[in-house]
Amino acid sequence: MKKLMIIFGLACLTLSCSKETVKTPGQVAADQINSAISGKGVTSAFIYEWYGTSYSSQFGNAVPFQISGQFILVTAGTTSDHYYFNLEKLARFELLGNQLVFYFN
Repeated sequence: MKKLMIIFGLACLTLSCSKETVKTPGQVAADQINSAISGKGVTSAFIYEWYGTSYSSQFGNAVPFQISGQFILVTAGTTSDHYYFNLEKLARFELLGNQLVFYFN
């Protein structure tokens, strides 16, 4: 009888546990950005990073970007250098016309 109760208890615990996927703040930000730009043809962005007392532009102009997981991949420069920005450090973003503006802490 005890074995039956134990088996029943374990079965209840197993069935009650959900297989929910937990997302990081960076993945949530990626989902929000993808939702905001969906169908709008946005392919370039301005990127600003916080330096002490103010935000500073990283590239001086809009650069092509892709969202890859919880990262923004930017290809910029004359040699097509690759830069990665972690969306977990994203303070906010703005959609201005067909360009994005990212602000990172």
